[in-house]
Amino acid sequence: MGGRAQCGRLGRPARPNPRPIARSGPSLPAFRPGRTGSRRSEDCLVVNVWTRGLNDGGKRPVMVWYHGGGFGYGSSNSPRLDGTNLATHHDVVVVTVNQRLNILGHMQLADLGGEDFVQSGNSGTLDMVASLQWVRDNAERFGGDPGNVTIFGQSGGGGKVSTLLATPAARGLFHRAIVMSGAAVRLNTRDRASKLSEAVLKELGLTRAQLRDLQMMPFKQVIGAIRPALKAVGAPANTLLDRYDFGPVVDGVGAAGPSIRPGGDRHFGRHPGAGRQRQGRDGDLSRAAGQGLEPRAHGGRDARADRARRAQ
Repeated sequence: MGGRAQCGRLGRPARPNPRPIARSGPSLPAFRPGRTGSRRSEDCLVVNVWTRGLNDGGKRPVMVWYHGGGFGYGSSNSPRLDGTNLATHHDVVVVTVNQRLNILGHMQLADLGGEDFVQSGNSGTLDMVASLQWVRDNAERFGGDPGNVTIFGQSGGGGKVSTLLATPAARGLFHRAIVMSGAAVRLNTRDRASKLSEAVLKELGLTRAQLRDLQMMPFKQVIGAIRPALKAVGAPANTLLDRYDFGPVVDGVGAAGPSIRPGGDRHFGRHPGAGRQRQGRDGDLSRAAGQGLEPRAHGGRDARADRARRAQ
């Protein structure tokens, strides 16, 4: 069972519908081929819920899963993400989330379209916030404790958890965070995200005055502009850190806020309740959520340069 929210392309999600629906609603049409275990639709703001009790007064911990796919593809409806065993054997409420991805969830148009598109670069991030608001409002119906919510994810899902740690609108909606690989050490700068969006418009033959036409274009036509736009703009300066081309943007508005600094060494601000027992000495959550999140630990050119500096 689960719930659904409505949304259009590039806008804020509407308030989630609290009524249960048949399990496994639709996921976003695939940006990459693969089986998701469900039908595909842009009407994809769906949460799936597994629990041992309904309206039983239980205070079970709630665990909210964000799927992998690097903000670009994937689904929480895959059979391998079925939460039955976790909910049954550990007596927790398991929630898995679908959201807008890639160009439909993270096309930065604020500098091109003004107020109507002010948070378009973080529509997918706002979907994640909406899912946590739904959990807060409905956890008790599923025997869960809205005051004991853990968010977790692996690979791109870890990046989503990292993003929520730095999203002011998510504060107070979860209390623990587990980043399993894929930590978003750094998110898109507004400048690069805007350049990608301009390249998309050029590929689609649209001007700034025609941004609303994006809402009506066929899905395949819109996603067909992704590769040409990436080629036109070129790779980011540091491909190890800047991994999410059409992903969350540091927009300074309220989604991915200033607690993530694109050029800084530390990228997670304080988050009430999260990682209390594993904070670093300076209080930053990088140690709490990802044990330091040292990008150089991944190896490659940055790691070699770091070793050379230490040897001097």
